[in-house]
Parts: sequence; structure tokens; C-alpha cells
Amino acid sequence: MIRTREEIQTLTIEETQALAVRERLIEYGSRRGQLGAAVLPFTREPDGNLLIFFPQDRARIRVQPPGIGAASGVVLTAVVVVGRPVQMEISTIPVRWDASRGDWVPYAAAATGDVVAVVWEKIETLATRSGWSMPPPRT
Repeated sequence: MIRTREEIQTLTIEETQALAVRERLIEYGSRRGQLGAAVLPFTREPDGNLLIFFPQDRARIRVQPPGIGAASGVVLTAVVVVGRPVQMEISTIPVRWDASRGDWVPYAAAATGDVVAVVWEKIETLATRSGWSMPPPRT
């Protein structure tokens, strides 16, 4: 859903931070050398999702930040578009709003966890388990 200027001005802090999760994922993947035009291309969707493409494998992962779809989790949808039927796997990372931090935190690592690191680890797990070409992180 494309938001108007008026809609953006009325977003809650939770909704704003949910959209910020997408931008932090892009930054995290780029710093690791795993996301970008030369490695894994991506697009920002008008509805707030992030699409990460695995061109060699004709696959993609859709990342739905919290509040975009499910309010209580980051939803990862992995889709292989080669052949018929299309293969799909859905994984949800449960998160909660931490008012003291002013950010979303994963339930599994609520004390110290960074939602972006947890989501990126799950992206790597989905890609590796599916046999997709995941570039190694830059050291």
C-alpha cells in the first residue's frame, strides 16, 4: 500500500519503526557484502515489504516487517519460481514492541537481541537450507 503524506504523518512510533526495520535490513546486508546489485539484488515494495532476489536460483525471499501483515512477527516467505509447482516456505520470527527501547525486539532474544540480526540469520538459514547461492559475509 502506497502511503500518502497525510497517512505518513499519522503513523504511530511502532509503525514507523516497522518500516525502519526494512531499511536497517538493507543496511545490514549491504555492510556484510551480501545485499546489493552485484550480489543479491533487492527492491523496496510500496506496501512496506522487502524483496531479496536470488537470481542464480530463480528464487526470492519476501520480508514483511512487523505491522505489515502480521502485527506480532516478521514474516519471511521464500519462493522458488523454477518449475511447477512453485515451491514456497513461510517462516515467522515472533517479535514484540519494547517501549523502553522504542523498537521491535525478537521474543527469543528480547534481552539483548537486535531484530535485524535475527532476521538476517533466518534469511541465511532459509537460503542455505534451500540450496540457494548465498554470498558469504564480508570479513
